[in-house]
Amino acid sequence: MIVSEEHRYVFVSVPKAGTHTMYATLTDGFGGRQLDGPYHQKDVPAEYLDFFCFASVRHPFQRAVSIWNSLTQRPNYSPKYLPLIGGDSFLEFARWIAKINPANRPTGKGGVLLLSQAEWLEDVRLDRYLHLETINSDFAKLPFVSDDIVLAKLLARDHQQWDELKCSESHELLRKRYANDFQRFGYSDNY
Repeated sequence: MIVSEEHRYVFVSVPKAGTHTMYATLTDGFGGRQLDGPYHQKDVPAEYLDFFCFASVRHPFQRAVSIWNSLTQRPNYSPKYLPLIGGDSFLEFARWIAKINPANRPTGKGGVLLLSQAEWLEDVRLDRYLHLETINSDFAKLPFVSDDIVLAKLLARDHQQWDELKCSESHELLRKRYANDFQRFGYSDNY
């Protein structure tokens, strides 16, 4: 979470939705500072509840690809998640994550990645969502931004994209799993 007393804003980070880019942009040029605690936080402290509050979100299919990549390809996650998923293919991941619910969601390292964006932000009062796909124009509309800027995309992973991995089964599984994301954030599930 990033806050700025000067500009009176709070940025609530959503895992796998441009957090590194937003943290760098807000701390380097917009008076932001990271609050102590976990990297991804969603509980806005009481003293900031009247600040302008915003978050960045990402197309659910592209976010699913990023989550799959992290959980199956990165050594800090793969030893835990590959056995749970049952393999490293995207379709195996889609089948697995489609079955995740609050009762069976793994906890600990990587557990927050398994929440949909709507689940993560469920109880958070937000004034605006920035879509990662249109981040520059969305960012320029924030009340504390006076000039158009181009945000540097930090830690953009060089991995496969949705168009390369999708099939009709993964599309349908993820469309159902992230139905609330499509509805709440205005994304098309025909992608």
